Amino acid sequence: MSHPNHISSEHLPSKNGANGLSGIDPEELEKAVRCGSIDENLDTKHIAEVARFLFSHKDILTQGGFPNIIRANYKGLNLEAHGRPHFITDSLLVIECLNNAINTGEQTSEQRPKKVLILGPGPGRLVIPEIEMAIKLGVKELLFNDLSPDHIDQLREKIAESYGTRDQKIGGVELKFEVGDFVDVAGKLENNSFDAVSAMWFVTPEIADFSSVEALRAKREKLYGHIRRLLTKQGSFIEDVPLSDSRLGGFYYLVRLKTYKVLHDLDILEGENEHCIITSYSSQKGGLPYHIRFAPSHIRHSKEMEDAQLRFVKAIDTLQPVGIRTDGEEAFKMKFGSASNIIDLFRNNTIEAIQACFNEGSAKLLLRPSSNDPLRKVKRTYMFESH
Repeated sequence: MSHPNHISSEHLPSKNGANGLSGIDPEELEKAVRCGSIDENLDTKHIAEVARFLFSHKDILTQGGFPNIIRANYKGLNLEAHGRPHFITDSLLVIECLNNAINTGEQTSEQRPKKVLILGPGPGRLVIPEIEMAIKLGVKELLFNDLSPDHIDQLREKIAESYGTRDQKIGGVELKFEVGDFVDVAGKLENNSFDAVSAMWFVTPEIADFSSVEALRAKREKLYGHIRRLLTKQGSFIEDVPLSDSRLGGFYYLVRLKTYKVLHDLDILEGENEHCIITSYSSQKGGLPYHIRFAPSHIRHSKEMEDAQLRFVKAIDTLQPVGIRTDGEEAFKMKFGSASNIIDLFRNNTIEAIQACFNEGSAKLLLRPSSNDPLRKVKRTYMFESH
């Protein structure tokens, strides 16, 4: 059973299509600026203040400094609570993408290393679906890599509490953990050692060096070059990014245009500033009150992937839920509210039946914004294949 929001490659903008935003449309830019500050995260004044601060302290944007921003941004935030409404939709993506990644390709089962690398798992919001899918698919090793040592500690604790053991092997799957910037960690790993690399929840947009255009391009080239090097022949790379180059993206589309206007007016990162997203969370408790990500258009990203010899397979667009329905709270707790319930769901059902359960939960239990809400958030999950 496929994900309800799946789109195939023919629905993506072509390299010559206007929707790909290989350049910013002046009329669209004017509309975005005119929409005003309908949300604090779209306040042009705040975006400009953040830009001036960040780019007047370029040392914090370098390859060595930017990871500190990322760590600080998440410190003190309850990512489990923040991501709770997304658990159903993200689990569907984990199920579909890992199933496709392990069960496709010309290599026989004996030829595959049966190893999966998970980038940016955070404190483990999706770790149970990831482990359970690994068990079902016969994966031998899961390697979790996160920038934050706190996240890896929390991840270990969640696994121990969920499975009642501190063993490094669960259901035949060996669990390994690495702390650090992926670009650094990747250098320790062997070539062609993973059947799949998964980077869910905007991990790759945060692996960047914003100190200059040249540094940004070099860091991105290293990122995808390492991923390609680590994958087996026909290995799969899974990542999600903010959908920011289409009106369908809602909030991400508006904030990308506003960020471009600010950076362009300040003559910052010319040549790449149309692919940046700056948000200013002035009322946020915990972490830093700002964030900067690199969210390239489909055309720009396709070029990155081609250069890294990663071939597009498919994309899935997901309208992010904004909460759990009041009348669905009890049902959510019963089906997805405990580790034991989720483990039982995976252990006692086929993949198709598990997908059906999550799809039903998505349809009946989640609150979603309307399709014309300018603040709706849509993310795009890509699958690429090494060649």
